[in-house]
Amino acid sequence: MKVVFDTNVWVAALISRGHCADLLSHCARTHDLFTSEYILQELSRVMIKKFGYTHSETVDSINVVRSKTMVLKPTKIAKPFLPDPNDTEILGTALAAQADCLVTGDAALLSIKQYKGMPIISPGDFWKFERRLE
Repeated sequence: MKVVFDTNVWVAALISRGHCADLLSHCARTHDLFTSEYILQELSRVMIKKFGYTHSETVDSINVVRSKTMVLKPTKIAKPFLPDPNDTEILGTALAAQADCLVTGDAALLSIKQYKGMPIISPGDFWKFERRLE
């Protein structure tokens, strides 16, 4: 299965133990993970500005993400329709990956439920989604 994690899922997976860290571990072993330079840059910015990580710690974290993913250029979405333009880049990454799902904690993205046939699911709903595909 092809999976894209939104930035917030990467942050949660990398900075704490818990559900998102478990999800990352599972998906890295059993699925194909995709990301984009946009997501990596946003992840770096959030880790430094919001969580106080050093540049060196952030580089190490980004290298972990790179080692577990394929980095793609997001597909352009012609008519951005989301209130947060950053979400358009996240959706574009999932489209470029031809992802089976986008995993996010973002309420605006979750509210649209799917985009062009691709489910948008929360980390907690991933397990049920995966079981339905088996």
